[in-house]
Amino acid sequence: MSNEKSLKIQNEEQQALQKVVSFEKSLRESCVPEKAMRQVITARVRKEVFDQFAFSPDGKRIAFKIADLIYIWDREQDRSIQVLKHEGSVDCIAFSKDGKEIYAIVDGAFHIQNIESGEIKNSFPVDWGTERINVISEEIVIVKQSVYEKLLRLNLRTGEILNYEFRFGSYAISSKCNEIVTTSFMYEQDEGGKITKHWYAIQFWDIETGKEIQNRRIDLGKDELTGIVTSSDESEIYIFLKKEPVLLIIDQKSRKIRKYDFSYQTKIHMYRPVISPDGKYLLASGSIHRETLYLIETATGRILKMIDGDFNGYEFSPDGTELAIDRRSKKEPYPDRGIEIWNLATYEKTRILDRSMDSQTNFALSPRGDCFVTGASNNDLIIWRIDTGYPQHTLSGHTQFITDTKFSPDGKYLASTGWDKTVRIWDVSTGYCVNKIYFDHKPNTLAFSPNGRYLAVTENHYQQKYKIEIIDIRTGNTKYKMEQKEYWGTYIEFTKTGQTLIISDRTNSYKLSPVSFWDYETGKIHSFNMDNKSLNKRYGYSFIFSNIHYYQGQKTYMIGEIKNNIHVFDIESGEDDICFEEHKDVISAMELHPNKPILISADERNQIIKWNVKTGERLQVFQGLAPCAWSWRHIRSLAITENEKLLIASSFDGKLHYWDYETGRFLATSYALDQGYLWVTPPDEFAPNGWLHTDRPDLISLIEMNKEDQGNPTFIYKDDQRFKDYMQIYNDQDMVMTRINNWDRYQELLNIRLGNKNIVSDHLLEQGNIVLRLLPNNSDQRTGRNSTDNEKHTL
Repeated sequence: MSNEKSLKIQNEEQQALQKVVSFEKSLRESCVPEKAMRQVITARVRKEVFDQFAFSPDGKRIAFKIADLIYIWDREQDRSIQVLKHEGSVDCIAFSKDGKEIYAIVDGAFHIQNIESGEIKNSFPVDWGTERINVISEEIVIVKQSVYEKLLRLNLRTGEILNYEFRFGSYAISSKCNEIVTTSFMYEQDEGGKITKHWYAIQFWDIETGKEIQNRRIDLGKDELTGIVTSSDESEIYIFLKKEPVLLIIDQKSRKIRKYDFSYQTKIHMYRPVISPDGKYLLASGSIHRETLYLIETATGRILKMIDGDFNGYEFSPDGTELAIDRRSKKEPYPDRGIEIWNLATYEKTRILDRSMDSQTNFALSPRGDCFVTGASNNDLIIWRIDTGYPQHTLSGHTQFITDTKFSPDGKYLASTGWDKTVRIWDVSTGYCVNKIYFDHKPNTLAFSPNGRYLAVTENHYQQKYKIEIIDIRTGNTKYKMEQKEYWGTYIEFTKTGQTLIISDRTNSYKLSPVSFWDYETGKIHSFNMDNKSLNKRYGYSFIFSNIHYYQGQKTYMIGEIKNNIHVFDIESGEDDICFEEHKDVISAMELHPNKPILISADERNQIIKWNVKTGERLQVFQGLAPCAWSWRHIRSLAITENEKLLIASSFDGKLHYWDYETGRFLATSYALDQGYLWVTPPDEFAPNGWLHTDRPDLISLIEMNKEDQGNPTFIYKDDQRFKDYMQIYNDQDMVMTRINNWDRYQELLNIRLGNKNIVSDHLLEQGNIVLRLLPNNSDQRTGRNSTDNEKHTL
């Protein structure tokens, strides 16, 4: 038995040694790598607007732009692998001929950007307002300007621009890329300048010179033309008439015209035609009351498929087997677009490119500071734990857009209201809905009484009287109701005694809304009018007062924003006491400290400032976020934990950002995913790309490149061993969550890892035995065992 026991111990030691050797190898490679590794987070918001998309030449990738971002979707990996960020709004995009670069026009500049590294290799000035790039060769592109409806030719090597002087209705590039074919309005004039004759024609222009090719013009009739494409062999031209659903197919040699009239199938004229690479199919859209996409067989002129919906763009895949549609849904309060892939053999939809998370239209922090809630897809809510970073509960039940969420003062309950005309009360510990209250119209905003017993609900309907109801959350019954049209108010808050409700509203006229105090038990209302003279003198007689908060100290103050400035009003006197003027953009969010006269404000450039409400002093600026190039990614709400440890900012792009409230240190960012979790930190001495805490490796891309010159960038995918080694080291819950919740412990853990890094880098191997300080793991946490800096493990 002793020999068997000894053999068992030897086997266990050998297995342990192999594990440590494996860890040492991966750690050494991460500490002293031959290549540099860059990390890209590819999560994207579900409701962001897709403006345009493009296939790569081999059809293996799709690029699509969303405001200032360009996402690269790898079809084999079935996910986004790169996000290219710009400092302005992207007008249009296209792949280079070899598919290694993206051409993007941003704020009047044509950028050539490497897809792997994200490096902008060259940039040329072009006019503003461009909508399309046609890639002619590795050197030449044609750019369509939407403002002046003209074309220009750009040489990508020299930057030389040729502005074509001809005018056109619509245009197409020949398959040989040597001609531009246009529809043109032609006319003859008499000596007095009066038009005596007019018609429409097809003209041909030389791409190199912009001159018309003689003896090629094809004159047509007086019917206006819309949309033109040429066949892949350039033998035919396809044109649609503007006023009726008719397709003309013109043989270029004989100039014979085949006419296909679709009026027996649709009364809608068609436009924006696209032809498949093999010339077998045409795509065209049309709309009167609804938009429809038509798939037409070119040989027969038959409509093979009609797809209803709203479209922003559509293209054939380079091999001609698939169709991609950029679809827009108008069923929700914000546009929700996705790229649909259709199989042309079956005429069936086979894929929708996934969205990772929902935009942040709802965020609330529990008064306990242990959890928060965010909005999710399908009108759900998700409760997240701050200590672990895990989603705790998904709250399902609302059937329409959720307008407001509030935690009860003790943090035990969450109230939510939505356009489905309900208010729901949720048990935070279990995630169960414990009460559902129905309303006649859509409830808007919520406020809990200080004792958590009552919930105030604002309810309004267009051209109807405005209601404020106070609900007993235990029974769901209405205890008190106010229904007076003159006390229109969406900003509500209970006084600290809980006996009165403060009511006000934003204004968009020359006069501030009064602040009213409603004693709901007696029904008495006491209103205070705010001084408008100083505001009228400063802003004129038209301004918007919004983002209203109430500070309740010895006096009660109303705080709000007008034209980038924050005003503090003494409610009793109605005077404008203090004005904060340092913001340079529209104020997007404000939050009062729960116990102190401190205000945190954020603007649409993501500048965050801490103020003293009583003195007007600027106390601190919170750094860490890049300026927001597009307004719909700005911060929309702020929250301060009651223990003053954290400041949390929620932004429209589905992210939450965390700072140390006292020091202003930027700690981390989390993503409000529908499925799974993703937290990231800024870089530190050990982790050059920051730490990760995630179960979604599909949202992480790695790009390997030379350390010295950042050359030879290559994507590393999740099945690659290098990707797995990277995630094994840097996907570390302890490092992320202790950085947020316990800075001192985070520093201890960082020192442990830095110590191991030095050991590995110096190759401190003692006769084949590896000496490493222990890193705490999940099993240690579950058993309550703590590792210390002095602990060492020798094999």
